Amino acid sequence: KHIRNTSSNNTDISGVDHDLMDAVVRTSMQHRMDLGISAGREGGHSEAGHHADGRAVDINQLGDIRFRDMPAGERVRLGNMIGAEIVNRLPEGRALMLFEPGMAFNTQSPRNLKQTLGLMAAHWNHIHITVTAP
Repeated sequence: KHIRNTSSNNTDISGVDHDLMDAVVRTSMQHRMDLGISAGREGGHSEAGHHADGRAVDINQLGDIRFRDMPAGERVRLGNMIGAEIVNRLPEGRALMLFEPGMAFNTQSPRNLKQTLGLMAAHWNHIHITVTAP
């Protein structure tokens, strides 16, 4: 299976971008652990995050451990590693945003240090990945 719904909000991953889901599943396979998806296409997210149009997922769990239950240093290390691996599996030019406990970038909208730290703090308990439109 490689991915699982870890939200109480009935996460909708149907119609999530194929390249993005493929990158998530391949990363899960490499590490031999399920990745918990806490947000897909359902509402309740900012329009800029592109969840509603199927271009983003939030990952809040690695195997049986949620980011919120990890020590801060482990959240950063694993968030950086898993987030970067997913982005590196996307076709060239498809990565748009990666926000997680230790990193925040948007390829189309550079951020200053204060904005970057704010995004990292807002994503302390999950990895958010957004892709460009196909």
